[in-house]
Amino acid sequence: MLRSGHILKSSVLLEQALGEDPGLVEIAATLAEVYVALGRHRRALGCLNRAVSSCPRRPPELAEALGQRGRFLLRRGLLEEGLRDLRAALRWQPENQQLRLQLRAAQRSYYLHPQGHDCTPGRWPSCWQ
Repeated sequence: MLRSGHILKSSVLLEQALGEDPGLVEIAATLAEVYVALGRHRRALGCLNRAVSSCPRRPPELAEALGQRGRFLLRRGLLEEGLRDLRAALRWQPENQQLRLQLRAAQRSYYLHPQGHDCTPGRWPSCWQ
């Protein structure tokens, strides 16, 4: 849907699906991407926040929701918040190697550039994307 150029129509359909089940992490993440493409970053974060708060407290689902929100926050240059979410995701799913790698990359960037200087678009580590 997103590749065909029907971004607005996609957002409506994704909102409907998320309205039926706010805990659908993949739908929330896709809708967040749509909102980012539309320049609506607050709405994107709202979708991810809703997914985290609505997600069942089961390790895989909650870890995925926290990981999605953490990566979004990192891409927005919010290192501390992104690190917090990635750490929480890893507590729920400690065997997830992708989360572990993303957390290490984010920590490295944070400790090398605590003011977030290295978090501008185009300079993000590839694993955050």
